[in-house]
Amino acid sequence: MLIRAGYDIRFETTTSVPTLANLSVHSSRNKDLRSAQRIMSEPDVPLYDYVDSFGNICTRLTIPAGGITISTGFVIEDPFTPDLVAPEARRMAVEELPSDVLIYLLGSRYCETDLLSEFAASQFGAIKPGWAMAQAIMSYVHERVRFDYQAARSTRTAWDAHEERVGVCRDYAHLAITLCRCMNIPARYCTGYMGDMDLPALVGDMDFSAWTEVYLSGRWYTLDARHNYPRRGRILMARGRDATDVALTNTFGSVILSRFQVYTDEDRLGLLPA
Repeated sequence: MLIRAGYDIRFETTTSVPTLANLSVHSSRNKDLRSAQRIMSEPDVPLYDYVDSFGNICTRLTIPAGGITISTGFVIEDPFTPDLVAPEARRMAVEELPSDVLIYLLGSRYCETDLLSEFAASQFGAIKPGWAMAQAIMSYVHERVRFDYQAARSTRTAWDAHEERVGVCRDYAHLAITLCRCMNIPARYCTGYMGDMDLPALVGDMDFSAWTEVYLSGRWYTLDARHNYPRRGRILMARGRDATDVALTNTFGSVILSRFQVYTDEDRLGLLPA
């Protein structure tokens, strides 16, 4: 399937503000792009890309006094197959794990493994370690947390989501990641585009999405506690330990988000972005 995706985001500010943005498609999807992906700004300001320690493409810019609009639009080819299901995938012993995977067993800003480790052991300890355990965690989080856009809060952690029982996709991901790490399953946070093309009906305004990847049998698998079934059409933007590492923007000064529009649709006519 050809998918048209992009965004149009507006920030207002009274002074110049240095900014970091994670708003590019992940380099692992570059080969699938069928049109150029360029971040545009109005007014035109210098944009500088670099690759961070997690392999994400980050963009540096300075928002000028008065504000800025950042936008992009592209076409990408996607197999549009469901997330892979691997019932036989096993949890690897910690001593077997590659060194660069170990960081995804540790607690992080939004994933307090120390607060949830005893609960996780009591809740999931009797389940076969591997895919069955990871899926049981996703199902638990799916049932535990009620989705509510109006309840979104940037400071909510995995522990908060567990106790408050409400959140948005990032909260589902943080809680699922934390419980997996508590059970020695490496887990990392992903953000990107995920449209509603595989759903029977629209589910609300389009937004970026967050999901989880777990490391089993020597590879990463996608799991999603928010939806709790294999989805199609994900377009990865960034990965990290939690939302701290993949924040859409980090602004080093005061700004107001005044417009936020995201789109992800099937490109039925094979048109390139304007």
